[in-house]
Amino acid sequence: MFKNFALVLASFLFSAAFLKIVDMTLFENMATLFGGKYSRTEETTVDQKEIYPYSGGHTQPDYFINPEFMTGDHGFMVDFDLDRPPAKKDGEFRLIVTGGSGAAGWGVNAQQAIMSNVLEKMFQQQAACRSEKRLRIINLAMGGSQSYQNYVALNKWGQNLHPDMILSYSGFNDMNVPWFTGGDGYRDFQVLQAYNRIAHYSKSPTWLKWLGRFLPGMVRESSLGLALRSMDVKREAALAREEYLSRFPPVAKEPNAVVDQLVIPNYVQALQSMKRDFQGIPFVVAYQPYGLAENSTTFQGFLTNENKQVVQFNKEFRMDVAAGVDAYLALYERFMAQTKAQLNGYVNDQWLFLNPHAYVRETLLGYDALGDGIHYGNEVQSKIAQHIAADLFPYICATNE
Repeated sequence: MFKNFALVLASFLFSAAFLKIVDMTLFENMATLFGGKYSRTEETTVDQKEIYPYSGGHTQPDYFINPEFMTGDHGFMVDFDLDRPPAKKDGEFRLIVTGGSGAAGWGVNAQQAIMSNVLEKMFQQQAACRSEKRLRIINLAMGGSQSYQNYVALNKWGQNLHPDMILSYSGFNDMNVPWFTGGDGYRDFQVLQAYNRIAHYSKSPTWLKWLGRFLPGMVRESSLGLALRSMDVKREAALAREEYLSRFPPVAKEPNAVVDQLVIPNYVQALQSMKRDFQGIPFVVAYQPYGLAENSTTFQGFLTNENKQVVQFNKEFRMDVAAGVDAYLALYERFMAQTKAQLNGYVNDQWLFLNPHAYVRETLLGYDALGDGIHYGNEVQSKIAQHIAADLFPYICATNE
């Protein structure tokens, strides 16, 4: 009897150890899946995206971060119902801000420290026309988004806001998301691609189709087949991406090719669409600052992780990590110069181009509040707001509503 018990115990321990090894392998394999945001936490985090049909991934809506900082309706940094917006008041000048997480204000620890909120407050204190115009800034930026997603969000929620001006504070995602996706997909598009493929029984491997002929009820008509296909979701994601990209002209995974064939055309077309669809209202382009240096702890951390798989993923995920800071900055300068040349004068001459990127590179490198180089703390966001205000406020004052 004791021998039987020992045999059962040994079998159990062996099985448990085997399952643990498989489990650890699967867990490690998912570490770099879907932009590093594979949702394995038991609690919903603010950066777990909610997928919208056209505008892509949205930050969690109405999410409490701390007593002074929370997201708003549909994940935007707003304090009202976007589907039932407040009426415009007399003398109110509405400026919509678009962009990614940098424009949304991530990096600060309080709502009032977000750059757009700082600008609104500064206008009431400093602008020459503050007695005639009351600036209301509505922040429709969304973390992880590219400008064409901003364009869709503007059409969905911006039209009923009746803006007098649009400010696009953008650049980083527009450069890096196409580098990661290899095409026009938004940052979380590969999630949908993977699970859409898994949902199709026709995409099953040969062995699973054979099993489905033998056990059709279990494999074809229940969730078992779906579960078996999802075991290799990383492979399915890669196949789905390859299948999608094959429908378009090929773009080499090389920085110059991605910038010239994807980044610049996508950006220009998105901003032209915003300008055109909002009947040519004044448009401000503020090129988002990139605040990392090659020798910074943050940047070196992308390259020195002891897990080589993570380092490789960082290079696939971010162009700056793959190319190096100096090469990336040269590409970004080309991106800014060419997009400005193509946008300036489109529809009308009511365009203002600002370069807070140059301001940060020349003035603020080394500040602790630069954070990860993209998401800035309170002090840096305030300084950037002051820099932008010097040209933005006179432009607003000279604009007829």
